[in-house]
Amino acid sequence: MDQSQNPENSKHHHPKIYHSGDWYPQVIVGLIIVGAFLVVLFYEEIYNGFYLPFISSPLEVFAAAYRAYFLLLPEMLDLAGGLLILSLDIIRPNKNRLRAPLIAQTVLIISYFPVIFTMYLTTRYFNAALGQYWGGLETIDPFSLFLKSIALVTVNYVVVIAMRSKDLPEKYTGEFYAFLMFATVAVECVVSSSDILAIYLLTEFVAITSYILVAWLKTKPTSTEAALKYFLLGSMSSAFMVFGFAIMYGLSGTTNLYELKVALHQVRMQDPTMVPVMLLSVLFFMVGIGFKLAIAPFHMYLPDVFEGSPTAVATFLSVTPKIATTAVFIRVFLLGLSTVADLWLPMMQICAVLSMTIGNLFAIRQTNMKRFLAYSSISHMGYMLIGLCAAGVTAESNANAAIQSLGYMGMLHYMVVYAIMNTGAFLITSIVEHHTGGVHFNNFKGLVHRAPPSAYTMLVVLLSLAGIPPLAGFAAKFLVVMPALENNIGLYALVIIAIVNMVISAFIYLRVIKTMFLDKPETETRFYPDTTYRYAMIPPFAFLLFYFFGGFFIRQLYAYASSSYFLTINVYFGSGPTSGI
Repeated sequence: MDQSQNPENSKHHHPKIYHSGDWYPQVIVGLIIVGAFLVVLFYEEIYNGFYLPFISSPLEVFAAAYRAYFLLLPEMLDLAGGLLILSLDIIRPNKNRLRAPLIAQTVLIISYFPVIFTMYLTTRYFNAALGQYWGGLETIDPFSLFLKSIALVTVNYVVVIAMRSKDLPEKYTGEFYAFLMFATVAVECVVSSSDILAIYLLTEFVAITSYILVAWLKTKPTSTEAALKYFLLGSMSSAFMVFGFAIMYGLSGTTNLYELKVALHQVRMQDPTMVPVMLLSVLFFMVGIGFKLAIAPFHMYLPDVFEGSPTAVATFLSVTPKIATTAVFIRVFLLGLSTVADLWLPMMQICAVLSMTIGNLFAIRQTNMKRFLAYSSISHMGYMLIGLCAAGVTAESNANAAIQSLGYMGMLHYMVVYAIMNTGAFLITSIVEHHTGGVHFNNFKGLVHRAPPSAYTMLVVLLSLAGIPPLAGFAAKFLVVMPALENNIGLYALVIIAIVNMVISAFIYLRVIKTMFLDKPETETRFYPDTTYRYAMIPPFAFLLFYFFGGFFIRQLYAYASSSYFLTINVYFGSGPTSGI
């Protein structure tokens, strides 16, 4: 028997990482409590029964007096956490790998509370709308707060996975978590950005930190190769995006998305000959942002990057930056470019079809779980774009109604469910890698006999990715497909292609399930995930399995996100008010 896989000897395997009585179970339970508390906040009658004036009143006074700074509190806390990790690593070097992730996890959890409290304040006092801040660079509203809360949860899971990862060297541990915190700060800012200059700078900050994290295993050839591909293609895509933004600025004379929407409409009405120039700007932007979201045909780098990266980094890249990029898609296309929706809608439909088809067809041939999940991610981005296409058709007739449409809501649903599904998939992949030393499909053979909790959690995740009812993945796909079928908006061909791809994807995911449950394992050695992993598996498992049963609460959550400032103001013939600094 392999002694490293013997549960009786597992405590000696990483003596510097874990000790008996891990503190992480309490952290995971705390996150569950925070999530439940977030839902409760949407029911004022319930909340008032537990309202404690002597606690909340001082916070409300502080938030009102220093609103602009209070709204940046999560970002400031995460930035301070990253700097603290770096400073302690320089001042008092510590060989214990636990210190840096302990600080990161603690700061991330603390920064979650200002987000929750701000969501409560927007519901109670501001009628679910705050507005533009810092000269219109950022729009703080329920939409951004909602996505920010999801991003913080995913980064918490990345830290959990990184702590137990064998492929992360003990050297430079502090720097790894510091870069992760800095990337989180940029993601938090991106989801609120309402200015093309801020969008470009912040997405590039996320990209640069991602390049560094991908190349973390500098002695591993696949890691350096993946980082080089990622950097070269990412730099090229950034050039396309900034060129597209430059043309937009030249046409409109503004970088603010609210003003850009009006300006492009006026330019088009006054000078129709500028339409080809607008089309060129949209095309360049589509190339740049398509790379960030890894949609086909801008996806080539993703499988190699996932395979060469540490599992924790692959988890981060598969979820957290995509949340930020989805926010950019929604704000730019459904706000800034909504008056020229007929220019970008054909591109979006082509990208959706290519992403779904290429992602599924190439996933069939994969035998490495990371590469498999990379192509799975590409296909799921294609499904999500169906919602954007449906909202874009609405924008052609009524630009103001586009972001209040069912297509927009379908995108939000899909992004959240996708984030939980992929986080759960990489969590189980990390467990298998930790105990078997690899992520090849052979390492998953007979998983149900070797680690039943991990196998059943992965079963729920894979069935949800395949869209099998009544799991969350089915609800997400249903909610992006249905808007495309309503009101005769002419997306039937796109829906048919999506349904065909769903059938193909079911075969792909069932292939992995067959490997885990029916194939004979190469070794009969059982392994037992430690307490951290056992507690971490519970939230994704419960969320995906019981998504339908929480329908009432989930509807309230998405209704909150849909009542955002940039959704409710009328900016078609005039920009909305600017508040804050």
